[in-house]
Amino acid sequence: MKTKKVIDNSEYSKDGFYHLIWSRGDELKSEINRYYWFYLTLIEMLMRYELIENIIITSNSNNNDVGKGIHLNMIIPNGVVNNFFRKRILDLLYFKYYLRYKSLCISSIVDNNSDNINCTRKNFFRERVFLINL
Repeated sequence: MKTKKVIDNSEYSKDGFYHLIWSRGDELKSEINRYYWFYLTLIEMLMRYELIENIIITSNSNNNDVGKGIHLNMIIPNGVVNNFFRKRILDLLYFKYYLRYKSLCISSIVDNNSDNINCTRKNFFRERVFLINL
C-alpha cells in the first residue's frame, strides 16, 4: 500500500512566532522605536494572560465576525500593577494587539495627526481569529 501525501498550497506566515513578538515589522518602524518596543514586550510578558482573558470576557461575540466594541481602558482590569502601567498597557494594546498582531479592529479612524494618538470614544473589537493569532 502506498502512503498518500498531504498537500496544502495556501499562503502561510513565513515569519516565526518570536519574530512576530520581538520585531516591530516594517509598518511600525516609523511609529515606535526599538527600545520602547522591547519595553512594551516586557510588559506584555507580565500582563499577557490577564489582558487576553479580559479581551475575551468583555467582548462576547454578537455576530460571527467581531465581538462587542469596547474602549481600550475597559480592556485593562483594575489593580495596583495594572493602574501603575495603565498608559503603557494602552500603548501595548494599540501598537501590538491592534497594529502588529491585528487581533483588534477599530470602529473608526484614529486621529494621529499630532504627537499623540487619540483613541478617545473609539471602540475596539476582538477579531474572530483573535485566539488563532495568539
